Amino acid sequence: MASREPTPFGQLLLPAEFRRGKLLRALVWATAGSLLLTALLIVVYLATDLVAHGGRLLVARPLAADLDRLVGTEVERDGPGTNTEVVYSGRGVLPEVWWDRNRYWGPLMAWAYLRIPYLRTDTEALLVLVLLGGLLGLFANRCISRARNLCLRDALDRVTRLRLQLHRQVLRLGPSDLQGTEHAQAMELFVRDADSLRDALFLKADRFVRDPFQLALLGLLPLSVAPVLALQCGIPLVATGYVVREAFRRLRASERLRRAQGDRQLGLLAESLQKTRLIRGYGMDEFERQQFERYLLRYETETAAVLHERRRTERWGMALGCLTIAFVLLVLGGKVLFEPHELSVAAAILIVASFGAAWFPLSRLVSLHADLSDGRESAVRVSAYLAKIPEVGQAVGAKFLSPLSKTLEFENVRYGLEGRQLLDGFSVRLEAGRQIGLISTDALEARAVAFLLPRFIEPQSGKVTIDNEDIGWVTLESLRAETVFVGGRDPFFTGTVAENLAAGDSRFTLQDLTDAAKLVHAHNFIQKLPQGYETAIGEHGEQLDAGQAFRLGLARAMLRKPALLIIEEPPSSLLDDETKQLIDDAYLRIAPGRTVIYIPSRLTTIRRCDPLVFIHKGKLEAVGPRSRMIQHSPLYQHWEYLNFNEFRHELEPQAGA
Repeated sequence: MASREPTPFGQLLLPAEFRRGKLLRALVWATAGSLLLTALLIVVYLATDLVAHGGRLLVARPLAADLDRLVGTEVERDGPGTNTEVVYSGRGVLPEVWWDRNRYWGPLMAWAYLRIPYLRTDTEALLVLVLLGGLLGLFANRCISRARNLCLRDALDRVTRLRLQLHRQVLRLGPSDLQGTEHAQAMELFVRDADSLRDALFLKADRFVRDPFQLALLGLLPLSVAPVLALQCGIPLVATGYVVREAFRRLRASERLRRAQGDRQLGLLAESLQKTRLIRGYGMDEFERQQFERYLLRYETETAAVLHERRRTERWGMALGCLTIAFVLLVLGGKVLFEPHELSVAAAILIVASFGAAWFPLSRLVSLHADLSDGRESAVRVSAYLAKIPEVGQAVGAKFLSPLSKTLEFENVRYGLEGRQLLDGFSVRLEAGRQIGLISTDALEARAVAFLLPRFIEPQSGKVTIDNEDIGWVTLESLRAETVFVGGRDPFFTGTVAENLAAGDSRFTLQDLTDAAKLVHAHNFIQKLPQGYETAIGEHGEQLDAGQAFRLGLARAMLRKPALLIIEEPPSSLLDDETKQLIDDAYLRIAPGRTVIYIPSRLTTIRRCDPLVFIHKGKLEAVGPRSRMIQHSPLYQHWEYLNFNEFRHELEPQAGA
C-alpha cells in the first residue's frame, strides 16, 4: 500500500527529526518525570498503609521463614504468637514489603528495608516516606518542566526556520506586488500564523513525549495491585468518558448549526433597521412590527433551544459521571470491607489516585486533534505561500547588461493580474537620455510598465529590450545595478539614516552618503535630526514625513549612479509647497546624463517630461510632448482635467445644467 503524503503540519514535525535534537532529550526528561510520578504514588500508598496498620503484621506460621528470606535476615517476632500466626508489631514498612512481594516494586522495597534502618520503625519510616514523597514530587515537576521547555525551544527553532523561509519567499515574491497586498498577507503569515504554528508544534510535541508513557505507567499501577478489580473499575470509567465526550461533541456541532440559524434571524432583524424610510413613507409600521416580532421570536427560540440542549447534556453527563464514580467507589469499598486480605485501604486509594492522575494525560491526548485545528489551518496557509513560484527568475546563461545608452523598447507586451489585463499588446520605443512621463487611466497600468524595467514582474508575452538586448536574458544583478526604482511610498528601514542610505553596501563612505543627500536636498533635514546621519529612524526611532522619506529614497538611488532611474512620485497632497520646490530642483540635478522615467503625481513634473507615454486599457494611447497631446488626444485632455484642474468640482455641475 502506498504511503500517505504528510500534511503541511505533519511535515513540520517529522519522525526523523523526533529521533534527534531537543525532542529526544525532552522524551528522556518526560520519561524520567513519569517514572518519578509513579514512584510518588507508590510512596503515598506506602505511607497510607503504614498509618492504617501501624507497622503491625500477621503472617501465617508456615510462611514466617519466607518472610525472613525475603528481607535477607531473621525478623524479631512479638512473642510466640498464636498456633497459626506469627505477630510482628512496630516494624515500619515490613507489612508493605510482605504484601507487595509479588508486585514489580516488591524486590526494590525488600532491598531498601534491609539496607535502610530508618524503614524498620514506624515513626522513622513515616518521616522517611514523607520526605521521599516531597523529593519525588519536586524532581518529577522539575523533569516535566524541563521536558516542556525543550519542546517549546524545539517549536521555536522550527518556527524560526519557517520565518526565515517566509522572509526569503517575501523577497522573491514582494517585488512583483503591484497592488501592495503582498505585504499584508506576508505579515499575517509571519506573525499570526507563525505564532499559531509555534503553539501547535509545542502542544503536539509536549503531549507526545509526555502523555503516552505517563498514561501507560498510571494504567499499569492499578493493574499490578489488583488486575481484575482495576479492569472492573477502569472499563466503566473509560466508557463513561467516551460517551460523555461524544455527547458534548454532538452538542457543539448542534450549537454551531443553531447559532448559524440564529445569526440568520439576526440578519433579517438588522435588515429591517435599514428600511425605516420605506416603512414610514408607505405606512408599513404595523406590517413591519409584526415581521420584526416574528423574526425576533424565532431568534429567541433558537437561542433558548441551544441553552436548553446544553443544560440537558450537562445534567445527564454529570449524572452519568457521578453514577460511574459511585459504582467504582462501591466496588472498591466492598472489597476493602468484606475482603480486607485481598485489598487494603491504601491499595484502594492507590487505584483511585492512579485513575484520577491518568485522566489528565488521557484527556489531553483525546483532545489533541481538536486543539491542533488552528495550527493545521495556519500550516496550510504558510505551505501554500511557500509553494508559490516567483514570476521572475534568472535565465540559465544570462549575460551582463551594459548601461542604457541608446533605446528602450516595449514590444507587444501583455501582462495580466488576477483576471485584469493591465497591458494588452503595449508597444513603444523610447530614446535614452530623456525625461519620460508614464501616465495611464488606470494607475496599475503605468506601474506595471515601470515594474517591467527592473524585472520586478515579467511580460506574459512580448519582450522589453535595452539597447536591443532582451532584459529577460541578462543577469538580474547587472540589470538592477543600472535600473533603480524609487517608490513614492517606499518605507524606510528601522536603523540609522546612514544604514538606510547605504542599504548594506560597505563600499559607500560617509562622504558618499553626504554628497548624495546634498544632491537631492536631503542633507539639511538629516543634519537637523538629533544625531545627524547616525540618527535611528523607523518604528523605534525618529519618524520622517512623506517628503523626507521620498528624498531619502532619491539619495539612496543616486548613490548607485544608475543609467535608468524610475521615480514614482508620492501623492501631491502629502507634500508641502517648500518640499515640492526642493524636489523639483532635485530633479534638475539628477536628470543630466541618465534616462529618468516618472510616474507623476504633479502637473509640474508632467510639464518637465518629453515625451509623455499615455496608456489606456493596456495599450499605447498616445506618445509625445504634452503640448501636442493636449491638442490631439481628447482622452489625455480629459485625464489631465480630472487630475489637475482645481476648478473641476465647480464647473461640472454647471456643465450638467
